[in-house]
Amino acid sequence: MNEQTILSREQANLHHEIVSLYGLSPDDITFFTNDPKPFLSYEATCIMCNLLTDLRSITIEPIETHFADSLSLKCTIIDGEGRTRSAVGVANTSETINEHPMSPQQIYQTASARAIRNTLRTAGIDLIKLHLSRQPTEPQFSGPAKSNFASLLAQAHALGAETGLITSHSKVAWSQILQNRYNRQSSNLLSEEELADFVAFLRTLTARKAA
Repeated sequence: MNEQTILSREQANLHHEIVSLYGLSPDDITFFTNDPKPFLSYEATCIMCNLLTDLRSITIEPIETHFADSLSLKCTIIDGEGRTRSAVGVANTSETINEHPMSPQQIYQTASARAIRNTLRTAGIDLIKLHLSRQPTEPQFSGPAKSNFASLLAQAHALGAETGLITSHSKVAWSQILQNRYNRQSSNLLSEEELADFVAFLRTLTARKAA
């Protein structure tokens, strides 16, 4: 992952607004290249949830993974009506930030931020839209629930094309990785947790390619 060091005027304004309004650290909000939305830390996301939504509970816990090179965390939220949503966030231990290896703390922070981001997506909650609307007393759900699986699948295919595993002529390398790592023939056959792991794994390949 490479941080976007030069922000557009809109991005800089949004960064300033969120830091000022919610009392966050500037480091809690990061823009990464090729991602139009800011990436919020787990702590920052919780603070914004407390002010913009009716969530009763946010919890995060480690879950068992079959891959020694991955850290998987599960985030669960409970809304004001008692409805529960959960999703998994995965960070690969070989991922880098600005071409530097992540520390154990950064790996945990990345996995937890992805977990809560995926969970909110599953619940149809978009904190940035809620922030921009500036109407926290209005209904907290910013749209119909979107499929976290579909979002992860789209990310995986984009990363597959970026790394050259998927080309207009062949998906042999792509299929071979799926077979070797998950014993699956297609990414559509992966579970949501496996797909989250796959996206984290593919990010390590993009970092190696960039190096």
